Amino acid sequence: FPVTIQCSQNELIFSYSIDATVFICFSSGTTAKPKGIPITHEMILANTDNRIPIDQVTYWPTNLGWIVGTRSLLSTTLNHSPLALYYLGPKDSGFSKFIAEAPIHRLGTYPRIQRFWRENDSLNIDDLKQVQCIFSTGESGAYDDQFDLIRRTSYKPFLESCGATELGKGYLCSIPIRPIALGYRDWE
Repeated sequence: FPVTIQCSQNELIFSYSIDATVFICFSSGTTAKPKGIPITHEMILANTDNRIPIDQVTYWPTNLGWIVGTRSLLSTTLNHSPLALYYLGPKDSGFSKFIAEAPIHRLGTYPRIQRFWRENDSLNIDDLKQVQCIFSTGESGAYDDQFDLIRRTSYKPFLESCGATELGKGYLCSIPIRPIALGYRDWE
């Protein structure tokens, strides 16, 4: 069935097949061999978090190169919920206060930032009171860094997806449009 995107109730922008490619996510994953992963409309609809309330603010710290960044952007857009951006970056001295003032409910991160926050005691526990969950991607994180962040957020859930598990997380969090099954293809 086609995916139809509308600008208003009466104005059609475009219509594509559900299996049409929207973009290609490049990943080296755990193999260290770069590969392109075609992302279709179906994958977007099946892998976006459809349970983000419109009053919850999500923060994503870096570019959309990692699939979790793209999923964050698409999930917030489809749910009409805000995606916060802090142009000075998560290592800035004002970042902790930004989390409180935004207020951030879903805190995106990655291991190098987690290490920086712990080593520099950058995040104030009082600024993290509204955080409801933490999600991380990229390389595998260090337990001490992750636990420090979990402790500072009063033990909120921490969801980590690294390498190919980013797609696996999408699979586990998906809402089936069609029957979903994990697949693998060796391109060599």
